[in-house]
Amino acid sequence: MLIGSTLMQNEPFREPVTVYLKHEDGVLRPTRICTTQEAYKALTSGDPIPIGEPEWHVALRAIVKALLDPKAENIEASRRALQRLANLTATPAAAPRRTIH
Repeated sequence: MLIGSTLMQNEPFREPVTVYLKHEDGVLRPTRICTTQEAYKALTSGDPIPIGEPEWHVALRAIVKALLDPKAENIEASRRALQRLANLTATPAAAPRRTIH
């Protein structure tokens, strides 16, 4: 992935994070995020992007840091931030699911 003149590395997470994303057909589905680029795409491709949500900003910052500086601790920090965001958007089975964006 290239943003500006900076090459962003794609690194795998030690374990995937399951998030709920609205797919092209408009259906909300669980989606496994396995890499830093998948995480970046999941956070930035939604409509609307929740720029008012602090948890979203924390996750995006951690993921971009891992893309730019793919040290093991940055990759794990980005996975944990995405997992925290996913946990906040998960709801009990009786309630409707929320997406990460």
